[in-house]
Amino acid sequence: MNQKEAWERAKTILNFGAGVNSTALAIEMNNRGMKPDYVIFADTGCENPETYAYLERMTAWFKKNDWNYFQVKSKYGNLYDYYFNKKMVPSRCFRDCTDKFKKMPINTFLKTLGVKEVIQYIGIDASEKQRAVFKGRKGFTFKYPLIEWGIDRKGCERIIKAEGIPIPMKSGCFCCPFQRNESWLRLLKEHPELYNKAELMEKNGKRYPLIGVTWNTTLEELRIAKKEQTTLFKKEGLCGLPKCDGWCMV
Repeated sequence: MNQKEAWERAKTILNFGAGVNSTALAIEMNNRGMKPDYVIFADTGCENPETYAYLERMTAWFKKNDWNYFQVKSKYGNLYDYYFNKKMVPSRCFRDCTDKFKKMPINTFLKTLGVKEVIQYIGIDASEKQRAVFKGRKGFTFKYPLIEWGIDRKGCERIIKAEGIPIPMKSGCFCCPFQRNESWLRLLKEHPELYNKAELMEKNGKRYPLIGVTWNTTLEELRIAKKEQTTLFKKEGLCGLPKCDGWCMV
């Protein structure tokens, strides 16, 4: 079977994260008559409350447009409980949380359907095309329509507004280690109970306070600094990166 024949037999999947890019991609695909076979949202159990609320809105949108929308979950259960029980925090270096709670649940779902050849549409916009480095793997072909169409972040926002849907907040887990300090402070202000949970996870880690979920401080230090209106002192390691102790062999 050649590549063209494989594509013709392949199922098309939209990876939906309920953020700006994947929402705009869904709308634009619908505008262009490109309905995928499945829309899949991998639920870590730790998404921001705003994301879950937005999912309800988009679930209704998918139903109205007759799209096959599914939510899948990891065999490891809730992301927070998984890392808390292991006395760890999600890793920025290894990104095993992405594998265990995003990729694996989707792959498992597809296997249960007997799907072997997949074209996955991924919402990376034209302003961040440097991220679109993966072309696929065995049985999977990755496509980045927003890049192909030259649609950047502002273009994504215009597409969503034109559909009459509010712009979603950046999607992600409330305990995601890739958040900047301003995102953590937003969480502290708007959802202090979730901030406290993330802080508890961090303190529960085996290598706390050396390794945590923030870039250059601990959540406790960040919370105290916000309360006292003080400036955080940046910690640097051997390689000049925040909180590095050389274990990465740099």
